[in-house]
Amino acid sequence: EPHVTFQEKPMVGFSIRSSIFRRWLAGHYWEYCKKGFSGEIFATVAGTLEGKCFHEGQIVELFNRIARVDGIIYYDLGDDSRVVRVDKNGWEVIAYPNCPVRFRRFSHQLEQVEPMEGGSLTDVLQFINLKTDTDKLLFLTYLVAACIPDIPRVVLINTGDQGSAKST
Repeated sequence: EPHVTFQEKPMVGFSIRSSIFRRWLAGHYWEYCKKGFSGEIFATVAGTLEGKCFHEGQIVELFNRIARVDGIIYYDLGDDSRVVRVDKNGWEVIAYPNCPVRFRRFSHQLEQVEPMEGGSLTDVLQFINLKTDTDKLLFLTYLVAACIPDIPRVVLINTGDQGSAKST
């Protein structure tokens, strides 16, 4: 599916048929022509751009929130300019143009909290009601596996009595 990137949001691809692209295009059209355009004109422009994309054949893989490229994981913070880069030596927050991947966004995706140094993965267990050490280890393993984008993994299903902190 053809996407575009904006100069002010260089790490994110937006569908040519998206409302975000339509609003961006309408704003620039107004800026230059001082008038709006119809849905028919937008459909013509979008179709032309889709044809141009198909003809030129440039393919860039877009990722949803998490990408793994050459053994490095990139986690999109959702602020249009920074990602968390994770490799065998640790992690760091990097900004465009140091990120080699591009992401797609959906309307329900929100900006993420910037990570802070220190702490431990096991700190999350204070918010989770798990009875055995085995259950705790499985849950921590699930959290790590959830951040590896291209492996099969189980679906986490929370069960328990009312008031057992499932929602937490």
